[in-house]
Amino acid sequence: MNRNIDRILWNLKEGFSANAVCVMVITAAAPRKLPGFPGKTDERKESRPLLAGNTLGWPVFAILRKPYGNDRFWPNRPAAMPLTLPSLSFAFAGAAPRAVSVRDCVVAGWTGRDAAAMEHHIAELAVLGVPRPTATPCFYRVAAALLTQAPAIQVVGPDTSGEAEFFIYQDDTARWLGVGSDHTDRALETHNVSLAKQVCAKPVGTELWRLDEVAPHWDRLELRSHATIDGVRTLYQEGPVTTMRDPGDLIDRYTAQGGAFGAGTLMFCGTLAVRGGVRPATRFEIALHDPVLGRTLTHAYVVEVLPNAG
Repeated sequence: MNRNIDRILWNLKEGFSANAVCVMVITAAAPRKLPGFPGKTDERKESRPLLAGNTLGWPVFAILRKPYGNDRFWPNRPAAMPLTLPSLSFAFAGAAPRAVSVRDCVVAGWTGRDAAAMEHHIAELAVLGVPRPTATPCFYRVAAALLTQAPAIQVVGPDTSGEAEFFIYQDDTARWLGVGSDHTDRALETHNVSLAKQVCAKPVGTELWRLDEVAPHWDRLELRSHATIDGVRTLYQEGPVTTMRDPGDLIDRYTAQGGAFGAGTLMFCGTLAVRGGVRPATRFEIALHDPVLGRTLTHAYVVEVLPNAG
């Protein structure tokens, strides 16, 4: 009987959504005693509880998905629920593109190495109503499924904008450098920064450099972005990567706070101050230039604005 119950529970578990909370009644057929006739039973059956614990006379128990169910009922369940991870395609150090899966995406915020430059960016966002951070740097976890290499993204409402950033991707063998945009909803950011980042796609480029190849001349790398605003292509951000903290320093700080930076992790590492104030664009371009080795990482995407129906 216990084996049958376990099989039933496992099958039910497989059919539930990842965050479902289900309440089930489990009963079993048992011979029904005839009133007034000790030792006699009716051939008909009645439902009786197999599990103790009653609510309004019925035996119930809840299966709380967290994420794969309750250990009490599935002691031999897999250690973690399989995730459908976003599949991105990167050209590693000029090699042919290959597909990878990113499990964790981290957005490092307020990463300025220069206190004055960081204060300038904080002031930019304060104009929009974004509260000052309580600590710097800080690390926001966002869904890895937001990462995209599509040539266009869709956003709700006119109050979103991109940010040129370099990111670090960790695979099984090395750390890799790429470019992307921490596209963010600026209206929502005035209420909750984490949610503002979570509601927008995170565009990333398709080419990566080995981080250890550029580490010796890291201070020479230059980051910039162009934004097409009202039909005009405008220089939006420009400056050396030394404006932000070193990637190794950010990763060390993240892990010191309990974060894990293992294979399959991608971290955006901060952005530059904006020229002319934060504003939306119909097209956004990012470039990271290496003057020493004479090469540039680039990515661009179009922004399609969907109506905000409230």
